[in-house]
Amino acid sequence: MSQATRSSFRVQVPLILLALLLAGCASEPPRDPLDIGFGPLTSAEQKFLDDGAYKRPPVISIIRSLPESMQRISSERLAWKSGPRGWAARIRVTSPGASALTLAICAETTDVPVALNFEQLGSEPIASLAEVEEKCADVGQAWLPRVDGSTATLRFSADSKLPPADFDIRLVEIRHRN
Repeated sequence: MSQATRSSFRVQVPLILLALLLAGCASEPPRDPLDIGFGPLTSAEQKFLDDGAYKRPPVISIIRSLPESMQRISSERLAWKSGPRGWAARIRVTSPGASALTLAICAETTDVPVALNFEQLGSEPIASLAEVEEKCADVGQAWLPRVDGSTATLRFSADSKLPPADFDIRLVEIRHRN
């Protein structure tokens, strides 16, 4: 085998394996809802909460963040379902042991008309992606209303004939209320 053939073979084999791996990932059906789970509080987070009980003012919540690589959620990752009023998808965020959660998000859109609400708060929209995007441009993130419990299910809905595309949501951080 010549040097050029050997070199070409070394490049082609990893590319073929990468293509097969990506094809397998693309064929995996999306889950509904998209689950984002924080683990239990770390010992440092728990110590922060415990020590805060003796300080003024008492610590009643902590901020938790996902790794930067996991924060961005594209519209293609969501499991969109068709209904009589258009399309809907959900993201469920869990932080074990929380009495309430508050989510800070950002949106990057191409003028996609999508409304947001929490399933726990009823069906009334709490914001649109455009409002979230505007708030992010002003102050860096948009805090959504507090949801009681250790799980918050954020629902996206769009009155359209096709599922919305071309937008990204970034889950910047959550406020875990003790």
